[in-house]
Amino acid sequence: MKYFKFIFFGTIISYFIYMLFPNGQNLRNPLATTDVFSYTINLIRSVDPPTNVFPSLHVYNSLGVFFAVSSYYRNDKRYLSITLHLILSLLICASTVFIKQHSILDVSASVILAFLLYFRIYLIPRLQSKSELSEIK
Repeated sequence: MKYFKFIFFGTIISYFIYMLFPNGQNLRNPLATTDVFSYTINLIRSVDPPTNVFPSLHVYNSLGVFFAVSSYYRNDKRYLSITLHLILSLLICASTVFIKQHSILDVSASVILAFLLYFRIYLIPRLQSKSELSEIK
């Protein structure tokens, strides 16, 4: 449920920002399809237009998966899984900039939004439950 709330509220906030401040970017230069990588980037660009990019939902959703996995595995101490998910999330964030889907500003806004909602959805309820447990004892 926490993951669902995180994705739901972040998407709603992002779309609200898109409605108030329609945005886009023109970072993409045409690539000649001479190899499989250029072809793949052109394919991604053809289905993902450079509009409504601030904040980046690619970055926000990848951080959401990381937060959900790290919250789930925190008690089991599966640090390898948490570390791998962190690395994958960071690579997704970096790849959106490298293939010019988003700018650093888009990524930064998503990280700020993700951490704000992380504190509200994941951290504050956990701290409240710990304080309630300590009051009972």
